Amino acid sequence: MTAHYTPLYVLFIFFTCVSAEGWDDFANNLATDLAPLITLFGEQITRQCLSESISALDDFIFSLAPLGVLTAIVSAIRVRGNSTLRAFIGRAQEDPGTAERELLSCVSDSTAEIFSNSGVARITGNPKILEVLVNDNPETNENVSIQKVSEAVGKNWPPGLDDDIRLPNLSLNKGIRRRAPFWFYLSAAFGVGLQGGVVLFAGLTVFRWPNTFQKNGHAVDSYAFPMFVVGTFVLTLGMFFCAHIVETSSKKHVIPLPDDSRVYWVQPGNQMVGDQVFPPFVGCTKKGARFVRSVKHHSPTEILNYEKEVSLLSIVMLAMVGFVLQFIGLRGLHSSITLTQLGSTMVMTLVRTSLRAQRMHEGDNMLGNDEALVLRGGHELDWLTFSLMKIQSFRVLPASLEMQSSEEWSQLAHECVEKRRILRTLTSSNWNETPIRKVAINLAQATHDLMKLVNLWTDGRVSTIDINIPIQARSKTFYEAVHNDWKITLSISDKHNSHAKSWEAILGLYVWSIKRANHDIDGEPQDLFFKVFQIKDKDAHQTRLLLQKWSNNAQIIDPQHAPVNVLEDCQTFGHSKIQSGPQNNNHGVPVAVPSGLETLAAQDIYTHILFSVLATFSNIGGKTCVSGNHKSNFRVHNDRVDTLATAFQNSGLGDFGEGLLCILPVLYARKLLPEISINSLQVRQQLEILVEERNHYALFTMSEWLCCLDDHENVQRSLIKYGFLCLSGLMNRDFEIKELAIDRIVAIVNSTHDGHALTSGSTYLSHIASIPSFEWWENFRNEMHCLATCISQYQAKYNPEGRVMEFLADMERQLGAVSSTNRIYQNLAAATECQSALLNLWFGSIDQVESDDGFTYQQVLDWLIGHDYRNTLEWLVTRLIKHLSPSFSEDAIAEMISYATSKQYTEIIQMLAYHSEEGHLRYHVISVLASEGDLQSLEMLFSCWNDPDTLMAARELAFFRAAENKQHGIIDVNIQKGVDVNVSDTNEETALMRAAAQGDIDGINLLLARGAALEKRNINQDTALILAADAGHLPAVKILTEEGANINATGGGGRTALMAAVRGQNIPIIEYLLSQNADVHIQNHRQATALDAAILLSWDGPWVEGCTLLENAGAVRNTTRWGG
Repeated sequence: MTAHYTPLYVLFIFFTCVSAEGWDDFANNLATDLAPLITLFGEQITRQCLSESISALDDFIFSLAPLGVLTAIVSAIRVRGNSTLRAFIGRAQEDPGTAERELLSCVSDSTAEIFSNSGVARITGNPKILEVLVNDNPETNENVSIQKVSEAVGKNWPPGLDDDIRLPNLSLNKGIRRRAPFWFYLSAAFGVGLQGGVVLFAGLTVFRWPNTFQKNGHAVDSYAFPMFVVGTFVLTLGMFFCAHIVETSSKKHVIPLPDDSRVYWVQPGNQMVGDQVFPPFVGCTKKGARFVRSVKHHSPTEILNYEKEVSLLSIVMLAMVGFVLQFIGLRGLHSSITLTQLGSTMVMTLVRTSLRAQRMHEGDNMLGNDEALVLRGGHELDWLTFSLMKIQSFRVLPASLEMQSSEEWSQLAHECVEKRRILRTLTSSNWNETPIRKVAINLAQATHDLMKLVNLWTDGRVSTIDINIPIQARSKTFYEAVHNDWKITLSISDKHNSHAKSWEAILGLYVWSIKRANHDIDGEPQDLFFKVFQIKDKDAHQTRLLLQKWSNNAQIIDPQHAPVNVLEDCQTFGHSKIQSGPQNNNHGVPVAVPSGLETLAAQDIYTHILFSVLATFSNIGGKTCVSGNHKSNFRVHNDRVDTLATAFQNSGLGDFGEGLLCILPVLYARKLLPEISINSLQVRQQLEILVEERNHYALFTMSEWLCCLDDHENVQRSLIKYGFLCLSGLMNRDFEIKELAIDRIVAIVNSTHDGHALTSGSTYLSHIASIPSFEWWENFRNEMHCLATCISQYQAKYNPEGRVMEFLADMERQLGAVSSTNRIYQNLAAATECQSALLNLWFGSIDQVESDDGFTYQQVLDWLIGHDYRNTLEWLVTRLIKHLSPSFSEDAIAEMISYATSKQYTEIIQMLAYHSEEGHLRYHVISVLASEGDLQSLEMLFSCWNDPDTLMAARELAFFRAAENKQHGIIDVNIQKGVDVNVSDTNEETALMRAAAQGDIDGINLLLARGAALEKRNINQDTALILAADAGHLPAVKILTEEGANINATGGGGRTALMAAVRGQNIPIIEYLLSQNADVHIQNHRQATALDAAILLSWDGPWVEGCTLLENAGAVRNTTRWGG
């Protein structure tokens, strides 16, 4: 500001060197020269002082030794004058907002303030700025409170002031570093003294030293001094009123704030107001600073009690008259008075300016070095949350990651999310264009769609779900990270964007943390991200195969060709151009995805939402199958999984493939993901359909595709299944199918194993991912060669058709002598006989006991086990189960299990258990073994099933069959193994009911000792006592009665045990029940008593003995109720 007046100072010093003779000429010329300078430099300074005045003291300081008199007068007219008055100053059509922006301190609908690179700018428009009051207790981070200023101030909020003002006063609270009140009072006193000193000096020149300070060689005129004094006073008064008019046009409220609170302003970057783009800004006041709110004041001036225009004209005239009087007085006085008044004006201008000289500078932007990073993603609220909560990282933990032992539980993460959500709530609705906010809306839509699907799939039973999202936050004050589950309850009645602010809070903090830890990420292309597909408890090889089954177009990145690491502060995705530090991620599979950083972070949150939602499911449901018609487009398909992925895609969270990357790990962790292999039940059923449709090409190609994608644990069994399909095709009568099978058999037999991979002339199994061991593969191909040759020879023997012979001969030529490990049997004749028996058994021509040559199937099993033909053995078992015949039925399978148990052939038991899943074979075999009391075979069979539900269902079946057949050992063992003694079957019958119906005294005692309930009822509402009486088992009736069974309980049709005994004409049971005080007057649903039943028992007339017993017990005849 001083620079503006440098020419004046030079002139002021220079005038002392001028000769006395030219003094008056110099003064007159100086005044003439200064007039344009005052007009030039005074206007902007005057406007600035007027716009920053907030009190009468400011107005008073402005009026002392004033500068810019015309500007003050024009400003008063612009602010308070009507169009007529404004016409005199050339502002008749001026927009009121222009005057407000240039002269007032308030903000309104037409005027706003915004942070710029050079400070606070007053503009026309509606910028986005958040103003909040933060009370940060220094003792703990968790007590930080964020509110609107009006809410925090409470009753101290000025009455009549809108408590929801959107546009803040930035210049009064942040732009200007206002000095303490002392300096304003001191400045006022100094101004009064300075102006008074000029007047005093003028008086001395007139009355004390008139000869020294003469005007044109004689004493000054008598009018000069009075006019100067009156003019100065009137001008000061007029300038005060002009300033007061402008200052009171905006009403100021000084609001006291709590001592521990600060006001924060958050301005998002890249917002365009008018034709200007403004940067991001975060600033705050000092603790307990004075907070000023300035709003436009529409009431008329209260300075004078006249009308608005009259008052304004009076003030204008007062200022102008004062200026004229002062000017005339100065012209009449000695020239030194003019220069002294000019000097006092300059000095007071410096004083007024110095009061507000301290302004905001670039360092006041708290974003500092983070400004560019914040600008690119709209992370102002996230930055402020990090700053307020004093955290340095915020991570959403992967669903598969267990909490580390070093982590501590705290509410820090929860508080961070809550504070970020509050900040979002306090922002205006026009902040929705930020990238985070858009993705958060998509996440809210995906969550809403997910809730609708769950509600639909549970038939409306699930309408609310609690969501847990594990978050790890690291405080700046503590080294160790803290862990917290953020929780929210979702409801089917929620609107699609009900929780968008909460999702935005977590998403924004998570993305900001990632960007802070990876500064280069914003400068890299956004289409080079990859997502780490990770399945809990599976290695990278298994995970890759599972993904390839469900998604046939996943772009898996080979880490050997392009080393990849996930981003810092993130464990689920990374960027191909950014290499972070060493990380242990051996179990994940990197998959290239088209989504950007914000969307990938939202997918992490969606994964946790899905994990919580699926907690209510015990089975995903839907139909599972393999879709496609070629190896290039085969994929596992499940109705509900695909529905979830489609909903994910429609919500905008990513494409269908990304949906699967999020959904599959959750389903696996929840044990809801269908297991798909060539041996799974769904696939076997699909393959059977292909066989029925005679679509063997699809049968073989689908089987090969599944074998190629099986892991090491299942590949051998899958290959055995595939081998069986090839052998079955060899036996088919259709020559096209037979040709397909022969090609594949030849490919298997002619393939070689080099210890690392399979090599073959064909491509059927060339892409197998999990290579079995060399020893196993050699056994497999040799057994395939041996059995295929035997089958072809058997067919040639019993079907010597020309074309068949041609096919088989061609196959044998292609196979050649490839079996280099053919065994040398010690008893070749026995081996030949056994092979013959095997083929007879294979083709269904052997009897259950023995074949024509005396070879039993037990000997075939012994021979295969003894020579380690495990693959052939399983093919035989599969063949026997799939092609049961009268000569080898379900009972024969049960007998085979018993034989294998006696010989400890565990492999056979496992094969039979595995292949008996289809149809009702499993239940029939269990029923046979349980009925015969073969406990050892049952337990070996049960040991083969790992699924708890399958095992328990099998044990319950054995338990019931044992109760029916008095197999007490099986009953006892199954109870010990966890079977509920009161479990009921589909007819709601318990084991006690079945034992009672059989009259099994030992069984009843055993079940009662294990806690069997006496009063449970079956589907007909009969109890065990009624069933025992109906079956005529007196000892069972006695035991049940003695144990406390209700002797008068009514069952089906309202009958009692006594009625059931009458129906069976069982005198001993009737006598016993009567002796136990059975009620003879109870009526059934047809209102008949036991005596009525005895009377109408048969067409030959009443049952005399029964009637006599009942009548002796007090029964009364009442046959009229029977209608005759």
